[in-house]
Amino acid sequence: MEFTGEEGSSPEFSPDDAKDHHKQQKFEILARALQVSVAKRSSDSRQVPNDRVMYARNQQRGAGKVPVVGGSPINEEMAVALRTVVFGTAVAPPRGEWLRTGIVFREPDKELAYGLKAPRNGTRGLLSALQAEIIKILLFEKRAENANSIELFLKPNRARQLEVLVKAMGEMLWRVGEKAKVVMCLPQEVILVPHSVNFFQDSLTEKLHLFEITTLEDLQIFIKRYIHVFLEETGPGTLLFLYSAVATRGAENTQRDLEVEKGYLVTGAEEGS
Repeated sequence: MEFTGEEGSSPEFSPDDAKDHHKQQKFEILARALQVSVAKRSSDSRQVPNDRVMYARNQQRGAGKVPVVGGSPINEEMAVALRTVVFGTAVAPPRGEWLRTGIVFREPDKELAYGLKAPRNGTRGLLSALQAEIIKILLFEKRAENANSIELFLKPNRARQLEVLVKAMGEMLWRVGEKAKVVMCLPQEVILVPHSVNFFQDSLTEKLHLFEITTLEDLQIFIKRYIHVFLEETGPGTLLFLYSAVATRGAENTQRDLEVEKGYLVTGAEEGS
């Protein structure tokens, strides 16, 4: 940049200086526009559209788990009867594995997808009986539709596993109830039977509600609705199934079926009774 003219006169820009000044103005305008654009995008990304619903992750996971409602609250007489017929006494804690063994399939679409997980404990006998019913349904139900695909029947996907489990549990209990009535036992949150000299609480039996069901169709709908209660791997699914069978048959009838005075269902055998 050069000064021309006499001392005290205004400075003048050369043509090159004018071009540089013009370029600088353009860059400044572009920079400001870019800053505004970035700020606007950042603001928009933090806003949730009015028509978009945000869900907590844990709510999505638990969406299919319907809470148990209704039924008849258990009383002390029934609680004592169930525990006595199943475990031999109601004044001592029950065998712990029954409170933490659910009804759980192996991984779907695999070689052993038809199989239930059967821990080496006292629940294995009951799970074996249920397993036999499951295999029967898998092998013979809908067989005519694809008679040459026996292998496919024994590699069920997750949906088929649940479908067969609901059917197997329902049909077994329906036979126990002589095809007339089934009494399902499911827990809720409230403790209904207090700890006493006649009853030792186990965190499950004292919370049971009883549901009387008089048709096989309604029974399978009910089991399907609450199947998640039985499926929890470390939950009491096996004991709830056994309790439901005893309640359906009746404590006195079950006692007579044992043909042993003061007999009970769950013995000390490690892998089943």
